[in-house]
Amino acid sequence: MPTSELLEQCLYFFETILHPIMLVGVHGIGKSSIVEQYAAYKNLEFYNIRASLISEVDVLGYPITNQETLQWLPPYWLKAACDRPCLIIFDELNRAKEVVRNCLFQLTDSRRIGANVLHPQTRIFAAINPDTDKYFVNPLDAPELDRWYLMDFAPDANIWLAWANENKVNHLITSYITTFPDQLDPAPDADIKLKGTSRRSWTRLSDALNTRYPTTEKELQALVHGFLGAESGQLFVKYCKLHHQSGNDYVGKIRDGSITLPELGHCFKIGDDFWKNIYSENLLAELLYNVSGIGSMEFFDVFKESLMNITNETLYKQIVNHKYQKGFGTVTFSQDLKEEEDSLAMNLEN
Repeated sequence: MPTSELLEQCLYFFETILHPIMLVGVHGIGKSSIVEQYAAYKNLEFYNIRASLISEVDVLGYPITNQETLQWLPPYWLKAACDRPCLIIFDELNRAKEVVRNCLFQLTDSRRIGANVLHPQTRIFAAINPDTDKYFVNPLDAPELDRWYLMDFAPDANIWLAWANENKVNHLITSYITTFPDQLDPAPDADIKLKGTSRRSWTRLSDALNTRYPTTEKELQALVHGFLGAESGQLFVKYCKLHHQSGNDYVGKIRDGSITLPELGHCFKIGDDFWKNIYSENLLAELLYNVSGIGSMEFFDVFKESLMNITNETLYKQIVNHKYQKGFGTVTFSQDLKEEEDSLAMNLEN
């Protein structure tokens, strides 16, 4: 299974440290997600146990008797982790009740709970927010922390952007974070009681934008503010408006043939909004001929990459299957694209 750049950076620690590992980091940066990726990479059954939601019976099991002795019926995840290789993560561990955390002492120290012994290849992880005045968490004392390897988890913006591009996060978001990387995570002085940015909120906003882009500024503001909060959201709304307007301006230049090479390059970075305008204005052929007329295979490849990076699957199909007149016949955009590419390659060879 291919690994992400972030998982590659974590592999040394995940593979070397076989004792329980606790990831410590701010909210929404992908702590549990990277552990789930590692489970898939190792082909391990994955169980995400929300420690803040469970009681001691969810760890120790349910007491039963056979009329002679009292036994404990183990919870599903514990039985699985004892029977076969699994990966267990206790998410939000420092929000759990103290009695729940105490129940985990034996598991994280001796790899067992009562008579239930973990499979030799089962791995134990946890994820917590740092114990600062920004988070309402329970303090973990030294004997408890001593059972864990503490791993500060704070991947930089470039790592997230690489993941975002692989997973088709909306182009407006990736271009915004590329320009303003400090907007990816909560600001150090952010009020924890107020809604703000996080990698989780950006990803969820992307899902909404890719599903259906707002048709009015009011819709855009409501959508963005709901995910990012008012202050951070307003900055992103302004960016979207400027980005969208620049795309509209370039459509007219494509129509009259006055667009320049740098302007075309910027259009390709705009992404879906630009392609929507080109398709709705019936300018696909004009755009292709502008690009092929530049006479650069390298730039032609950038053009094709922009087309392949369209996140709206319906829009992409509409574009590549769009038909128009060429010479004495009709071609689809994808056919014309191939013809222009072959023609350009031949001209460059000669």
